[in-house]
Amino acid sequence: MFIYGLILLLAAQSGFNNNRTGKMEALGKLVKTEKTQNEVVSEYESGKAKLQLFKSGILHLTLERGDDGRKSLAVVETPEELSGHEVNVGGDIVSVSFPDGTVRFSPKTMGLRLLSKDGADLLDLDSIAYSDTGMTAGFDIHKARNFYGLGEKTLPYNKYGNRWTMWNSDFPAYGVKFDPLYETVPFLLKADTSGAYGLFFDNTSRSTFDVGATEGDRLTYTARAGAFELYVITGKNAADVVRKFADLTGKMHMPPMWSLGYQQSRWSYYPESKVLDLAHGFRENKVPCDVIYLDIDYMDGYRCFTWSPTNFPTPKKMLDTLHSLGFKVVTIIDPGIKNQKGYGVYDSGMKKDVFVKMPSGKYFVGRVWPGDCVFPDFFDKKARAWWGEQYKFLLGYGVDGFWNDMNEPSVFDTPNKTFPPDAVHDLDDVAVMHYELHNAYGMQMARATREGLEKLQPDKRPFVLTRANYAGGQRYAAMWTGDNFASFAHLKLALAMFLNIGVSGQPFMGSDVGGFVGNPSADLFTRWLELGAFTPFFRTHSVKDSKPREPWAFGEEYTRINRKIIDRRYEMLPEIYTAFRAAHENGLPIIRPLYLDYPKDPEAYKIYDEFMFGDNLLVAPVLDSGVVKRDVYLPQGNWQSIYDGTDVPAGRHEIVAPLGMTPIFVKGGTILFMQSLIQSTSEQADTLYLRVYGDKSAEGNAYFDDGETLTYRNGDFLKMKVTFGTSGAAAEFNFTSEGRFSPGYKEMALRLAETGKLSIHSAVAQTRGGRKMDGVITRTEGNLVQITFPFDASISTIRVE
Repeated sequence: MFIYGLILLLAAQSGFNNNRTGKMEALGKLVKTEKTQNEVVSEYESGKAKLQLFKSGILHLTLERGDDGRKSLAVVETPEELSGHEVNVGGDIVSVSFPDGTVRFSPKTMGLRLLSKDGADLLDLDSIAYSDTGMTAGFDIHKARNFYGLGEKTLPYNKYGNRWTMWNSDFPAYGVKFDPLYETVPFLLKADTSGAYGLFFDNTSRSTFDVGATEGDRLTYTARAGAFELYVITGKNAADVVRKFADLTGKMHMPPMWSLGYQQSRWSYYPESKVLDLAHGFRENKVPCDVIYLDIDYMDGYRCFTWSPTNFPTPKKMLDTLHSLGFKVVTIIDPGIKNQKGYGVYDSGMKKDVFVKMPSGKYFVGRVWPGDCVFPDFFDKKARAWWGEQYKFLLGYGVDGFWNDMNEPSVFDTPNKTFPPDAVHDLDDVAVMHYELHNAYGMQMARATREGLEKLQPDKRPFVLTRANYAGGQRYAAMWTGDNFASFAHLKLALAMFLNIGVSGQPFMGSDVGGFVGNPSADLFTRWLELGAFTPFFRTHSVKDSKPREPWAFGEEYTRINRKIIDRRYEMLPEIYTAFRAAHENGLPIIRPLYLDYPKDPEAYKIYDEFMFGDNLLVAPVLDSGVVKRDVYLPQGNWQSIYDGTDVPAGRHEIVAPLGMTPIFVKGGTILFMQSLIQSTSEQADTLYLRVYGDKSAEGNAYFDDGETLTYRNGDFLKMKVTFGTSGAAAEFNFTSEGRFSPGYKEMALRLAETGKLSIHSAVAQTRGGRKMDGVITRTEGNLVQITFPFDASISTIRVE
């Protein structure tokens, strides 16, 4: 925790610049400003302003009119008490000094100013106005031109120069510049070589961001309803700001290991025999796979929490067979509950009074897949508890995970294709209209699902996938980018979307591999698999009546290549799982834009066709049709090809990239953790590989736990750190570890190159207990040497000569 100052200064001292009008009229005249235990409060004739401070360097400004303030659905961090900080009430300016900048607020004008650590102007909130259609806030952005985030948004990648709408919407086969889409995260990240800050506008109604589109040096924010809730996030660079936003809104839980494997879906695999044929197809073709999805045709008349007696007459038997083959099963669940007496879920919900109503007190009824439906009010804690209980039915058959769809919410027969604006929700026992809460409906559904699963299976990690979400939704579910299209343009779009979703606090994301709508060519599907193999959520999915989309559906040669790509995913699971653990701990995305790691490199802010995976891998997928090479930019440092260890210097390079050979580069001085091939995560890999990329020194980290339970929270995990160094004709590996978990590997194999004076003839490992073991040395291609030992988590050193 750092110490910052909170000081009320005179306006003349502050240099506060008030060039715009509209502030004085927003809440009327200032009555008084005073300090309470947790906040500075300015009261006005028709409202109040509140300032709160968070330990990580965040200032929260709230402007409330009447009773429009409410508890945040996104924020989990608690503001700090002001005691112990210098607070002088009586001047005209509140100045808050953070380590990486200063925020000044004028109670008199309601203006807010952000300055850099060196005192340079970064941002001025200089106009606020209310009207019958909501509120508008205007900011001077002082020549900033790089803005990112805003969650699930299409191109352009840099959000500057465009206007963006926050309104969760269902639009299949959306265009590459279409807006809005399924998810809302009103977090805007300014980032360039001079520094970074974040702006989080915590508002669940329809809002817009005009980021220099109308006026080049202006950010204009509008919101239809609710209080003005602005979190100004300071930081030393973009990664620091993103970490702090994750602290504010919560971090992803550790997922079950199986959800990191390859996953196969379509609308729909049915009947039972086809699902079982699919499972056998994976095992016979030796294509690794962990999950099979069941879309809406598994249901009886599309009614949630039912099985079709025609398509799936013996679901328990089918699920038992799939489990015996190493598969997990995820079923789709929509919010619409068929409006039909005698349907048990409907009757139960009516009895509990959990469905959304209109102002008249009648239930809202809208048409979706089952026909006329009612919809749970997920803002009501009673409804969430009821919803969670419904999963007991599917869990009883052995279903492993759940996919929440259509939860923007999407409705077929209303003018706005969602709930009426005046539909009424029960939020903490207060009636609130839908248009004020719309963007959080999907998140609250995912919350209800997760909380229900945690109650029904308290010792297991839930897996929930959601289409719609809001800021903070990473605490409840993974997400994907909805109903995309089978084209190279959408493949390129997918990566750009991932990078902005990631810096918006949501690390567990993916897209429908191959494109949901349409039929991909064999080349497009393979190139999408290449990206998918390094995407946190790795699932193929396709629309009804589309052509087969299994990895072996494109001919023998493509089957071989596709198998190799998916094999790589499973071989790299130790690195992937370690990256998930890091995201769980620090909130940084798993796949991330180059500027998070290289904040002083101006090129890093322009690039959205390559990315960092974790701390040490740079991946440059091929995103264009008909090409077998691509231009790759490598930031400063030493890099090596993951395939053969070839040194590649920083700068731009043309890299040969035939199908199946994604350009992947490892930071020099890295030890990568990999494993022998498995067909699903239900199997235990035999060998853990430690591949050294570096001639003289290297280090690496890995994280292991059982991948299923919550015992890691009590120390049942293993964090392993390995360092490598050479000295003349010898080299040494040093191992340190934390935790008590022991992975089930039989062997550990070191892979390193003989370079310089290092010529390997012997290798001896010593455990912390003093036991010594000789390694088995084999030479592979080129100058690469493999040294194999029985796996022992207590090994402390390995001496190589």
